Amino acid sequence: DYGWPAYEGSFEADLNARQNLVFPKPTEGRKATDPLIQLDHDEMHAIAGGYVCYDENLPKLKGAYLFGDIVSGRLFMANLTNHESGTPVIPLELSLIIDGEERTISEIVEDRRADLRLGQDAQNNLYIMSKTSGCIWKVIGTQEIENPKDTAPKPRPRRERPTGAPGYF
Repeated sequence: DYGWPAYEGSFEADLNARQNLVFPKPTEGRKATDPLIQLDHDEMHAIAGGYVCYDENLPKLKGAYLFGDIVSGRLFMANLTNHESGTPVIPLELSLIIDGEERTISEIVEDRRADLRLGQDAQNNLYIMSKTSGCIWKVIGTQEIENPKDTAPKPRPRRERPTGAPGYF
């Protein structure tokens, strides 16, 4: 039980007020489980559920959960191999290198809406798909980028509940 709609991830939502505001979760009485990976709507639109990478040909991704943002086509990985129980996993944004050039899915499909989907076949090969273009790309390798962009999702600052604000409970 992740507590939705009373909780949005590890934040408390005030369903009787402006629902775009979130507050620190209460320390007492919360029975919901915090998510392992938490992203903010300020950073992403809608998450395309992904897959844990088991592909032996992608050792730098092996054991990582790969997922993305449906609208923008941004791709992320969350390393789950050395995860400490009870602590959130901070996702890292992945870049696509095509013909030696760093590109985004939106650039490739020439549309701001990438309509990203991910897939995995019976041999554990990973695929990136765009419903916008109808294209499917097989992930065939990884490489380190010397100066990666700092585009990882940033956590939303927690707001204090104003005095006298209506509460959900």
